[in-house]
This record gives sequence, structure tokens and C-alpha cells, in this order.
Amino acid sequence: MNWREIDWRMTQRTPRERQIVYGALVIGIPLLIWALIWAPLLDWRASEQQRLTARQNTLEWMQGAAAKIELYRRSGRNSGAPVSGSPEQQITRTAASLGLALSRIEPGGEQRFNVFFADANYQNLLRYLHQMQEQGLVIESLTMGQLPQPGQVSVRMTLGASL
Repeated sequence: MNWREIDWRMTQRTPRERQIVYGALVIGIPLLIWALIWAPLLDWRASEQQRLTARQNTLEWMQGAAAKIELYRRSGRNSGAPVSGSPEQQITRTAASLGLALSRIEPGGEQRFNVFFADANYQNLLRYLHQMQEQGLVIESLTMGQLPQPGQVSVRMTLGASL
């Protein structure tokens, strides 16, 4: 369709019909531009802004976690006396140094140990758990029961060697 054909068709219309067609064009063309171009661009921009915010939050979290890991590496095993012996030896030696009597210790899989204390002093047990973590042994599970004597507990825990 060319301009002459469009002009010829418009001249065949009544003045009222021409006003309606021109009005529809004045409203329709901007509406089409908005619906087909502008609105999708706004939606795309909003979704990209959300993705950017989510990725920035993830980056912040990762940087914080990396700082914690680096701090742990610096203050972990390398600070203080070097740890020697197998994890079983570390568990037994640390318990003995704090006056805790092990009821039993069982291997619980690769680099895991189930440790039982039938009657342990609560404060010494907390020191024991702290030292285990400093030596690189992670507490994977812990069940503690109160005994009739004040300050005494029974404990069942699983310790695993960390990376």
C-alpha cells in the first residue's frame, strides 16, 4: 500500500470516520510503541537490577566467608603447638590432660569417631570441645545428659577430622 492509495481511501470516508481514524492513529501508535518496545525494556531493566542485587549480595557473603576461612587458617592449626598423632590419639590425649575419663571411643567411618563420656565435669568438657576444634576436629553431633551430681554430665558425640 502506498500513500496515494491510503489518501484515496481516506477521501472516500465521511469526515466523522476520518476523525475516528486519525484519533485512533494518534492514540494507537504511541500505545503500540509503549507495549511492544518500552514496557519490555522496563521489565528487562527491573529483572536485571534484581539479578545484579542478588549477585552483589552473594559476592558480599562470599567475601565475608573467604575472610573467615582465611582467619581460621591463620589462627587455627598453625597457632600454638603443632598437633601430632592420629585423631584417636588427639582425642585421648586431650581428654586425659583435662581430667576427663573416656568411657569408650569407636571409629565411626572415615576420619570419624564416636566418643562417650559416662561421667564428665561440664566445665572441663567445654574446654575439651574447644581444644578439639582448635586441633581441627569438628563436632558433627553431640548429645548431653545431666547427671544427679551438680556439674556432671554424660556425653555422646561424633568427632570428624576437618579438611
